[in-house]
Amino acid sequence: MQKASVLMPLYPGMQVNEKAVLGVMNQTVDELELLVLDQRPEEERKDIEIFSTDARIVYVAKTFKNDAALYNYAFNLAKSSYLITLPKNVEFLPNTVEVFRNKLISNPKLAMVYSDYTQIHPDGKKEEKVLFDYIGDITERANFGFVRMYRLQYVFEVGGCDEQFYHMAEYDLRLKLDDNYTFARINQPSYVYYVADTTPQRAAIVSKLHTTEEGKFGVFSYMFLEKDKEYEIEKAFEDMLRRRGAYLYHEPQVVTYPKGKKWPVMVSVIIPCYNRGAFIGKAIESVLRQTYQNFEIIVVDNGSSDNSIAVVEELMKKDKRIRLIKNNVNVIAVSLNKGLRAAKGKYYAQLDSDDEYAPTCLEKMVHYLETHPTAAEAISYYELIDENSQVIKELGVIKHLEYDRNNVMRVDGAGALRVYHREVVLNEFGGFDETEFGHFGEDFDMNLKISEKYDIGKVHAVCYYYRRHPDNTDVKRDPWMKIRNKTVARQHALARRIKLNQQLAKQLAKQLTAPSKPAVKAKKRKK
Repeated sequence: MQKASVLMPLYPGMQVNEKAVLGVMNQTVDELELLVLDQRPEEERKDIEIFSTDARIVYVAKTFKNDAALYNYAFNLAKSSYLITLPKNVEFLPNTVEVFRNKLISNPKLAMVYSDYTQIHPDGKKEEKVLFDYIGDITERANFGFVRMYRLQYVFEVGGCDEQFYHMAEYDLRLKLDDNYTFARINQPSYVYYVADTTPQRAAIVSKLHTTEEGKFGVFSYMFLEKDKEYEIEKAFEDMLRRRGAYLYHEPQVVTYPKGKKWPVMVSVIIPCYNRGAFIGKAIESVLRQTYQNFEIIVVDNGSSDNSIAVVEELMKKDKRIRLIKNNVNVIAVSLNKGLRAAKGKYYAQLDSDDEYAPTCLEKMVHYLETHPTAAEAISYYELIDENSQVIKELGVIKHLEYDRNNVMRVDGAGALRVYHREVVLNEFGGFDETEFGHFGEDFDMNLKISEKYDIGKVHAVCYYYRRHPDNTDVKRDPWMKIRNKTVARQHALARRIKLNQQLAKQLAKQLTAPSKPAVKAKKRKK
């Protein structure tokens, strides 16, 4: 039996990378095999002579209906317990296979391992890509690099790849493996990846959005997936929720208040602020211009050192509905909770200090919440704007149509605008979590909690303008902290949903087994 199997798929239009092949055959680990699965048409197979030079190479010319079928074929063809992938534009270091294999052997709970790598750009520039450790990220955006090694025992245990998936079979496989096992990162560059040329168009868009994340639209890329890919991602994710008992089936509850309850004001617009002197005035003025005027504005300043407070105080002289809370702790969750406790409105409307409302924002959001009793929160469409409040047209209208109460756990949020029943957030859920999500993810955590009991409704109109600029808080946040916080929020939600479904199942079982009461006979009326 071989100690490791290497899978090298060849697709139509690809050429054999002889250096990559030799890199496999010269690995430090002995008893290794290279599985070459060639799907190219016959006229493109003029470069296969290298595969006949070593008996450890298994060459198969075969067409598969999709990558899931290709992987399953390789899993069954392999004569080892471990299979590592060798994709296009990748070359192994001499000890790549040994390092990956040793990592899997070190922990019997590991189903897959991945690694940091060296990236070489077209101009020859080298860059070390350091990935993040795996902490349970269940989204398709988790970055495992280009090379992964699987423990085949566990792959067979979960049934391999589901061949109904044409695009996201490996994501589905990863979720199935993650049900009972885990993954680990090798914290050293263990292979080389050669970067293909990126188009100037993509670079221009990403620059305008002020994002360093990967994909055509950077941090926004997941919202612009092709429909067939998005369908498969959602299916794989929802299948995982069902397997784990975390899928929500029950009907949402109605938001209730004591009979006759009244509020001094209908909407409390809360604006946390830190050094936003250039934009805070525009944010407040966008509220003052609303077609719906039954509101108050609470600015919570987090110790600004610029002219932010002066701008707010000048506007306070013109409109008494504006209040300022000076808070020296620059923690977003703390700021929001201070604003919530000081607020008087039935609804809490979120507005970031560098963003703006559309003129009919509050009118539309209040109307929706007043006419949808199961909605504890409402969201809307939005557009991106630049420093000068000009719409960034490349992305168009952001609609978050991928949202539902189950899929919201996978995506990164429910929209830039969020309007809540204030007492639901403050009294039922205790406000925003200042411990786990003080600096990021507090709203995502709240959305997940609300979705487990109530609806999060959508207003199908542009009600918000999300400003992108070099000083965006989102741009400056630590990427690891962002992944960590949202992963923790998802893991908490999984645990809550499993427990909730178990409780609902017990209640249903109790109702079904309860003895039926005998019918009460009607008394005969005396004549």
